[in-house]
Amino acid sequence: MGPVHPPEGLTKQELAERIKQVELGKIRPETAKSLEVKLKAEKAQAEQDENGLTREELKAVLKKTAELAELMSPRRHLEYEVVEEADMVQVHVVNSDDGTVVRKIPSDEIVDLVKQIRQMLSDRFEVEA
Repeated sequence: MGPVHPPEGLTKQELAERIKQVELGKIRPETAKSLEVKLKAEKAQAEQDENGLTREELKAVLKKTAELAELMSPRRHLEYEVVEEADMVQVHVVNSDDGTVVRKIPSDEIVDLVKQIRQMLSDRFEVEA
């Protein structure tokens, strides 16, 4: 049997613990499901960054920042890309005249490195059935 992927919002370790508890008869499968729902709600709450912003609030702040930057330098503007695999935001400084990307912060190399590290950690902690 192949690897077991946890339901959205559960870490592989948390899933393994739930499976173990069900197998040992400590909790019923329906109780495990209600715990999973509760855990997802807790994770959604914890999804706020260290400043207490949700993703939607962060997007609004980034949009305002881009508008201010464009006012300060009409020849350049900022675009933001949320890189889910790296769990980070990449800022693109764009030439307004021709649309070319002048600079990316952090650079693509850093973003790729973070993606690779996260993937290696994810692979390492994969739960096998």
